[in-house]
Amino acid sequence: MPEALVHVIRGNVVEAVHYGDVAVVDHHNELVFSRGNPENVTYLRSAAKPLQAAAALLKSVDVIYDLDDEEVALLCSSHSGERIHVGIAERVMTKFGLDPEELKCDSSYPLDKDRMLEMISTGMARSPVYNNCSGKHMAMLAICNLMGWDKATYYKPEHPLQQYLRDVVAIFCGSETRSILMACDGCGVPVHGMSAMKMAMAYERLATANFEDGQYQEACRKVVRVMSNHPFVIAGSGRFDFILSEAFKGGLIAKTGAEGVFCVGIPDAQIGIAVKIHDGSQRGMEAIILRVLKIIDCLPDGPGAALKHLEEMDIHNHRNEKIGKIVPAF
Repeated sequence: MPEALVHVIRGNVVEAVHYGDVAVVDHHNELVFSRGNPENVTYLRSAAKPLQAAAALLKSVDVIYDLDDEEVALLCSSHSGERIHVGIAERVMTKFGLDPEELKCDSSYPLDKDRMLEMISTGMARSPVYNNCSGKHMAMLAICNLMGWDKATYYKPEHPLQQYLRDVVAIFCGSETRSILMACDGCGVPVHGMSAMKMAMAYERLATANFEDGQYQEACRKVVRVMSNHPFVIAGSGRFDFILSEAFKGGLIAKTGAEGVFCVGIPDAQIGIAVKIHDGSQRGMEAIILRVLKIIDCLPDGPGAALKHLEEMDIHNHRNEKIGKIVPAF
């Protein structure tokens, strides 16, 4: 059963509770900490993107197209569509020889509200480049280019690209391919289903590159490097995966996913962490992750001090008066 992970307190009353599952896995594939049901199956959502980017690097997409580290980071990202993100995306599009219309993630406004309002007020059109999944779609099309696969149908689950990506995700999770569920993600390509424990295992393997006799080592190390060195590209202003990675200064990788998913890999500690909030909310995710890091003794003084204000988050009214707080429930 899921357990309470977050309490939302107003005055002296717990007004809301978010339930979910937590899994922490070490390099022996052992569960070292958990809450709720770590075997509960859900979808990895956008937390799959670094694994899918590693699959692109295994096909030498970065070398053949001469991608720099920011451009590789975009392939891992759920970017906010800020000016920096769009500039990098346009560079990648040019190197891959792609037109925006080829991206099946469809047109959208940026996640960044300021940029979105600016575009609306000036009459700028939506574009697939602004979609937070555009980097992933570019990587998929680049693989198709190199493999000679049909690009018009790359988003379909039966396409050889999607079968290849499912195989790679399964290897990261230490699972048979057939056990990795497939459904349709919000951006129109297949999404992968597995337990929270398997998600944590995937992030431990990504962080340490210590599996499959070293075959994935180079790809994993590059993904970890670009995510550690360019966390803003991975997310954007005010986003928790950016804030967490920035505070740790290369000590971990972090990636959010829709519907209450968040994954962390810590190379030095050889640890993978996965959280799933069952109601799909991201509210209180900061408090959950920081509590887990503290429990497993992976919250050093420096980064911990920088993030202390997120361990228990104040709730304010419209007069900016403190009226409650969001706290871990464990």
